[in-house]
Amino acid sequence: MNNEISGRFKSQSIKLSQLEQCCDANPEANECRKYEEFKQHCDTNPEAEECRVYGDFKSQSKKVSQIIAKSWLPNDPEGMEIKRVIFRRNSNEIKNLLKKHGIDLEGFFGPTKVVVDWSSYKGVLTEDVGEIVYILPYPPRPNEVKDEQLEEWVNNNDPDTLYPTTPYIPLTSC
Repeated sequence: MNNEISGRFKSQSIKLSQLEQCCDANPEANECRKYEEFKQHCDTNPEAEECRVYGDFKSQSKKVSQIIAKSWLPNDPEGMEIKRVIFRRNSNEIKNLLKKHGIDLEGFFGPTKVVVDWSSYKGVLTEDVGEIVYILPYPPRPNEVKDEQLEEWVNNNDPDTLYPTTPYIPLTSC
């Protein structure tokens, strides 16, 4: 990805992440109406460059959510390894783990720092002194989430399904 496209993708992804978080809290805001118009535009023009970026953004976010769900499965060896890496809180190890699962944060955003948020169900992208900071949500697994729900989400390959069916599986903006 050349620097110009990478820079635009980084900027758009951070704006989308911040906008989604803002619209969750205040859906009637003028920016949220524009965001809804943008999503409708992409529904009818999926090949437009800005819509491809939006689609890539959503696809990557789904993958991260599925990785978190996999780590919550009690008898999954790969999930246990994911959990070990996240619990070590080493940004580079987490980036390598994500890259192994097809999510190359630095390929999209350039130098990136990963911080784990143990209390949130929604991850975000932000900037800190010229550095992209990806806040990975990793709360304790709620009792309400059943193994079957996690397995269903982890194995979901439908490109049109971007969110888990239960609100207790973390979402992310990456």
